[in-house]
Amino acid sequence: MNRLLPVFKKYWLAALSFLLFVSLLFWYLTLPKKGAPVTERVKNIELYKNAIRPGQSVNDLINLLGEPISTSEQDQYKVLEYPSAFNKYTSKIFTSEEKIKFIREPVKYEERRKIDSYLNQLGEPVAKLYDRGLGPSYLGYIYPEQGLAVFAHITDGIIIEIWYFQPTDLNGFLTTWGEDLVENPPDEPETIK
Repeated sequence: MNRLLPVFKKYWLAALSFLLFVSLLFWYLTLPKKGAPVTERVKNIELYKNAIRPGQSVNDLINLLGEPISTSEQDQYKVLEYPSAFNKYTSKIFTSEEKIKFIREPVKYEERRKIDSYLNQLGEPVAKLYDRGLGPSYLGYIYPEQGLAVFAHITDGIIIEIWYFQPTDLNGFLTTWGEDLVENPPDEPETIK
């Protein structure tokens, strides 16, 4: 012990400098990279096209995906439509005040994406509800804290549609984007009959 004390006295400043350098390096490497899309998958937040989430600016959206194929107005929202993997339908992105508020993405049925992958990753949903527009064959798995609703076929679990929104509680979701969802299976929509 007596031999270490003179060595410590002689090199304490170097040791302190080294620890400070390592600490600053660690801090720098853990900072989010400026300009890169914020990925929040570690927080179980799904991203549209692996880069877009509600809350981002419309400029970010256009920079990443280009101009929409069409635009329209619905209630207080401007709706931007982009091609989806399901050729028959478009992804609808609801915006207000130059911010993305809600994304409704149809999923190509042939992709064989199943609800089990979401159940394994996120656990049981806060609610299971039906969308009157999709009919009684599709059940919505609602994860409001993650800003996600996933609609899948009730028998085979194949995903047909994904909704992205700002994380909220169930009541907040049901009074905004989920206001047309119901607990019991609805009748077949007119477009399907």
